Amino acid sequence: MTEDEIQTEELSMRELSDEGVRELLESEPYGVLSMCDDGVPYGIPMSFGYHDGDVYFEFGTVEGGRKFGVLETNPVAALTVYALDRSRWGDSTANLLPTGFAWASIVVTGKIEEVENPSEDVRDAVFEARQPSPANPWGGSMAETELSFHKMDVDTAEGRVAGGGNPAED
Repeated sequence: MTEDEIQTEELSMRELSDEGVRELLESEPYGVLSMCDDGVPYGIPMSFGYHDGDVYFEFGTVEGGRKFGVLETNPVAALTVYALDRSRWGDSTANLLPTGFAWASIVVTGKIEEVENPSEDVRDAVFEARQPSPANPWGGSMAETELSFHKMDVDTAEGRVAGGGNPAED
């Protein structure tokens, strides 16, 4: 194989395996939650926890909050999670991705619903995802902040990767 062929192979984009999708959901605690607000896209950065094949969020608000109204009208949403291995571009402080790739991204879709009494395992997964975090990222005092847990019942989870080899497929 020529050097050009090796570089093309390392940088080619391909589908991420189910195991790779699970690894990324377990290792990357942040993503962008996208919803549709009366035909207008609405995306917000969110931390999340992954437990037993479902995605969990802790929603907080001081005064209602747009996401609550949007999800009440249309509870189907998408979560985009991505990771870059910046060490491949000279950033010596970057961690290697668990997938072994230069970058990986996934899109998870499903219906979001409130969870009244989440298990301790679910709470732990969500709390771990948002560490370290400001005491109250929603503004106002904690006494004024309403917190609720929500679950995305995963319908689809697909991803793409580029660069390196996928140890889950070896």
